[in-house]
Amino acid sequence: MSLFLCFKVSANSDALVLNSPSKVNVSTVGVKWHPGHYISLYPNQKEPYYFHSVMIDLRGNPGFKGLQKKYFWNKLEPSYGVYDFSEIRSDLANLARINKRLIITIQAESFITSEKLVPAYLLADEYEGGVYPINSGKGFNVAYYNSNVQNRMVLLLEALGNEFDTHPNLEAVNLEETSPSRTEPEWHRQYIKKHINGMLRVAEAAKKYFPTTVVIQYVNYPESSLPLIVSTLKSSEIGMGGPDTYQNNTHLAKGVYAYYPHLAGVIPIGMGVDYHNYQSSVGGGGPLDKPSIASIHQFAVTKLKPNYMFWLRRTKEPANGTNYWQDVLDYFKKSDWKHDPFGGLSNTCPSAIAPCNEN
Repeated sequence: MSLFLCFKVSANSDALVLNSPSKVNVSTVGVKWHPGHYISLYPNQKEPYYFHSVMIDLRGNPGFKGLQKKYFWNKLEPSYGVYDFSEIRSDLANLARINKRLIITIQAESFITSEKLVPAYLLADEYEGGVYPINSGKGFNVAYYNSNVQNRMVLLLEALGNEFDTHPNLEAVNLEETSPSRTEPEWHRQYIKKHINGMLRVAEAAKKYFPTTVVIQYVNYPESSLPLIVSTLKSSEIGMGGPDTYQNNTHLAKGVYAYYPHLAGVIPIGMGVDYHNYQSSVGGGGPLDKPSIASIHQFAVTKLKPNYMFWLRRTKEPANGTNYWQDVLDYFKKSDWKHDPFGGLSNTCPSAIAPCNEN
């Protein structure tokens, strides 16, 4: 049975006043720190059968520290100010039984469906519709340029942090990519500055309400905003990463990837290996050259220097084609986890979040 939490706000609710999180002495407790390789999950799978098969993967592969899983905003907040965190509770309980950890990704942008992943109440004028269509025409992104939308996401993070920050099996909170998924100059002139500032405000709220948990903001585009984004994340002790690991993407190489060597050891770094990364080393409609799992891993280790890698569990299904996930399992089965429990990734506690709690 789902447990719903209701947080009352005033009628003029979007005049937001932030509450302080429960007092935690981070310098004493430390930030939870269990870097390594994690399994990244598709959302909306048939449960509990899908999760059971994932647990089998975790038990059979000691190198994987746990799961990264997407949770949709409209499922976490099914109606205004009413929160349903039952799925997160269940996942944490299951992972705790086998001493594995969870990374929560709060997902509100849709890419391949017409579904709007924000609560229905956001689709109103005071939130400028809550979302906007992305260039592909197949999905919607969140209107982070609207301060009322920001306020609602901040309140969601406050509720999540109050319940889960101190949970020993919650490893990190991951916020979705900075790319607005719109390329028109007119759109950027009108919205991009407020959009990026809104996302950064949300990221800072996540760090405030998860003081003992790693927070990672996915960053990719726009390139013009990267200096502001990186400097803000660094000064706010927020980690950085990306939804894609492409070895031969020139835009990423000249853009966000160039920052990682300078951030290594300073803030947490977490890189995703997503759907198309298994098919192409370039992405963006580039050749389907199917890079090896070894080459993806080595590129990340040598060039991006992550503490975390999130490998999408892309299994052989009619819509997915090749069983890339078996390739991942076969590759990591050859690893010497006893002598290198982090699978080539850096386990050094980043200076910005020190001290780290490795228990």
